[in-house]
Parts: sequence; structure tokens; C-alpha cells
Amino acid sequence: MIIVYKIVSLNNFIDNPIVSQSYYSQDIYDVMVNIGKASRGADLLVADDRGWPFLSSYLQYPQLDFFNYKIISAERYIFGYINVFYALNIFIFTTFIMSGISAFLVLSYAFPSIDSGMKMILALVFEFAPYHFYRLEWGHIHLANYWAVPIIVYLSFLLSENKIEESKIGKILLLSGTAALTIGLSGIYYLTIGTIIILVSVLINNNWSKKIFIAVAVYSSILLTVLVIQAMPYIKNIFLGDGIGLKIIAARSLEQTFQFGYHIFTSFIPPYWDIPIDKLREKIYLYPGKSYLNEGISSSFGLPILFIITVMVFSKNTHTLNNYKKFLCSIFIVILLASPDGLAILISLFSHNNIRALNRISIFITFYILFIFCLSILGAKNKKIKNFKIILILILVLELYCYSKNRFIDKAVIINDNKYIGLLNEITRPGESILTLPYVSYPESSRGGVTYHHNVALYSKNNLKISYGALTASDGDVNYSNVYNELNIEKIILFANNNKYQWVQFDKRGYQDYEWLKINREIEMNCNIAKYIADDFRLIVRVDKCKI
Repeated sequence: MIIVYKIVSLNNFIDNPIVSQSYYSQDIYDVMVNIGKASRGADLLVADDRGWPFLSSYLQYPQLDFFNYKIISAERYIFGYINVFYALNIFIFTTFIMSGISAFLVLSYAFPSIDSGMKMILALVFEFAPYHFYRLEWGHIHLANYWAVPIIVYLSFLLSENKIEESKIGKILLLSGTAALTIGLSGIYYLTIGTIIILVSVLINNNWSKKIFIAVAVYSSILLTVLVIQAMPYIKNIFLGDGIGLKIIAARSLEQTFQFGYHIFTSFIPPYWDIPIDKLREKIYLYPGKSYLNEGISSSFGLPILFIITVMVFSKNTHTLNNYKKFLCSIFIVILLASPDGLAILISLFSHNNIRALNRISIFITFYILFIFCLSILGAKNKKIKNFKIILILILVLELYCYSKNRFIDKAVIINDNKYIGLLNEITRPGESILTLPYVSYPESSRGGVTYHHNVALYSKNNLKISYGALTASDGDVNYSNVYNELNIEKIILFANNNKYQWVQFDKRGYQDYEWLKINREIEMNCNIAKYIADDFRLIVRVDKCKI
């Protein structure tokens, strides 16, 4: 209720994305382009709106997130046409709902004897994990939709402990198929981590049976089928090596495996928003490894999980966990594989540097802990469980309050973007094109304070086209780079004319102060009548009205 209240109390909810102010300028700008296309029912693989005047294509940049975009596409059939911010907000709500329902159903299925109220609370703890909010802050909205995680953890438990022997063949087929389908539709990170978990669980079981082989066969075949169907459009680029740009942008360093690995220590540091005492917060976040906290804090379990761990440590019921040694051992191996201090560096060293960002395994470990907690309280007295419920509810409410107090706020940068979108809706004609300056290569590049900011022009209702967005080293990018360091307005306007751009947009955040002054001075001399000041950062010029 706290989260819902904070969200709906935003000024103009429909025109504000529910993400943190500090990270609004990150990947969310790029993600919202595809959200806009999905909400309009456009083809996600065709990028005819970016890299203009050359036709660009997402086929050069493989992604496996189409299921999430299909959810967004479904919004169009329910609500009709909706703007990109509204579509984003509805999807964010969906990630909470799907994650919570998935956790509750798995816990209910695995532990029918445990009180439903306790399982509901544990599902809420999982649904509102710090990891969820951190992913939304960075604009990783697909990673925030981790509904497949509980299903994978439950299948891992059955495989490692040979519990499949107690199950009927129909249940095995259903669970394995569901696990493969959900993880296959959840993006490359969860697909990779989930498959590693299943593999470890099978290998640790020294009592293989026909049912285990059936479970693995069903999981593998369905997962492979889902993967091939999604990757089919990209196969030529992946295996034949088309597009030098793909090799450039996909390159990762070995250092990133350490930077983005799963650091066990950070799991036990509460997220900074959970610490209301400023001095204590500063003390904790000044330890020597702070440089690895940029994604490391997404591994944090949060206060409710830390409470659960404390309960398990001091509980008299933990001796029951002795019956699940293989399951616990599989968890330990998975943690080692994800930790740079364990085996992650070796995996990257001898396989591929792209195996990184393994801190994203933390959401699996979060559900592992919830699952182990349920195992440890089996047979516990109702009075003790009731006390756990009360304390967990209080801690969960405290954590959500601490987070929402600092995160869900109105944002000046969004107000600026909305001003710019409104101006474009007013002054441009449908289908016109914009030369977006300064030059920034795509993706994962920046120029001064500009990363994916040029994409904002695509949020206009006029279906505009922009020069930004052609894949690095492609024909469109090479053409666009001709104005890389260009400050001469005459040459810029000439380039725009030759490439049939109707507008030129300049973003102050990508220029040095002296460069911005020079651009403004030349625009006043040559294009003043054609100039529109869009917001605090951008100005846009009508090409055919310049005196050049």
C-alpha cells in the first residue's frame, strides 16, 4: 500500500516514469524506445526510426527480451494507444504482481502444511526485495521481472534431493516444462544462471533415476526450442559474424567479472535507503570495496531476509536441514560459481569475458533463503510462527517506507523531457527526421553528460526519425560520425541538408562551455529565426529556415 500510495501521489502519474531520479538517465531511455514501439504495435526488430537516413536493424544487436515486450504490447489491446511513460508504469506494476504470485504459488505447492499467511508474507518479501527496486532504478526493467526464479529454485530442490522419485510423471513433465518455458522467456541472464543451477542440482545427485533423466530431457528440449525461436532472427549475425559493431559493443574486460560478480559481503549490508542514520550509512559505504558497490548493492538481501537468516541461525529447528544436505551443498556451489573470489574469474578466464554481472544471481539466493526458512520451520509451534509473521510485517513495512521516502519523487529532468516532447509534438510534422548532436555512438557510449538522451525525440507522437541509434561501426554510424567534433553551424546545416534532415537538435550536456557558447553564437547569426529553445538542455533548429 505504501508503494501504491507513493506512486499514485506523483504529480501527473501518466507522464512520469516510476524510476529513481538519479538513474533516470541510464538504460531506461533506451528501453523506453522499444516500449513505445511495443505499445504502438510496431515491429521491434525494425529500427527505421534510428540511424537515419540509413535503415538500422536490431538484428545486429541480439536480445532475448521479447516476452516482456509482448506484455507491453498486450496493454495496447486493453487500453488502446497510451504514451510511453504510462506503458512503462503499467509494466512495472506487472513485474511486482508476477514475481509475488509466482513466489506464493511455489511456496504453497512445496509447503502445503505451512500457514498461508506466512507464505503470503514471504512472497511479499521476495516481491519487494531491494534487488527489484535497484533494477528499476537502473532501467533494467526486464531483470525486474524475475517471476521464473521461484520455479527454478523449486525444481533445483527436487532434483538435488531426489524428491522427483516421490512425484508422478505428469507433475515432473509439468514442472520441468514450466521451468524451461519461464526461464527461457526471462532474458539471457536468468536463462544462463537458471540453467547452471539446474545443472549443478543434477550433478550433485548421485542417485540418478529414469524420472530425473525425463525431467532434464524435458527441461533441455523445451528450453532449447524457446531459445532457438527467440534467437532465430539473430542467428546469421551470431554465427556468421555479420556486423563488426556487434563484436565491438559486446567486448567485455576480465575486470568486469570482478566488478559485477556476486560479492557475498555486500549481501549482508543493508541497502543505503534502509539506513535512516546518516553517519552509520556513510560509515558502511566508505569501506575499501566501495567502487564495486555500483551493482554490488543489488546483491543486498534487505532487512526482512537478514531477519530470516538470524532466525534460522538461532532456531532450534535448524537440525531439520540436515535432511537436505545435497540441496544446501548445491547452493554453496552456485555461490562459488558466481563469486569472483570463488570460480567466476576462472570461468571468465578460460571461457569468455562476457560471463559477468553474476551479482544477478542474488535474487535466486534470496528465494533460496526463503525456501530454506520454510524447510527450517516445518513442525515449529504456531505461536512461534505467529511471532515471526508480526516481526516480518513490521520490518517489511519499515524497509518499504525507507525506500519509498527517498525514491518515488517528482523529477526535474522528466519535466524537461516532457517539455521537449511537447514542443516536438507542436512544431514537427509526422515522419520528419532530426540530426541529434553531439554525436554519440550506440549503444553503451556517452559524450559528456549525454548517454541515451537523444532517444527522447522518439517519444513524440509524430513518429520522428533520428540520426542517433545506428549500431557502432555500421554504415549509419560511420555517416553520423562525420559531425563528431563539428562546431561550425554552416557545415552542420550543409550535412543535414545533404542527408535530408528537417531539424538539428543540440544538447548542452554533451558540450564544453566554450563549445556551447560558440554554437549559440553561430546559430544566432545564421538560424535565429529557426531556433526553438526546448528545455534547460536542448535547442532545436529548423534546417530549411537557416540563412545558409
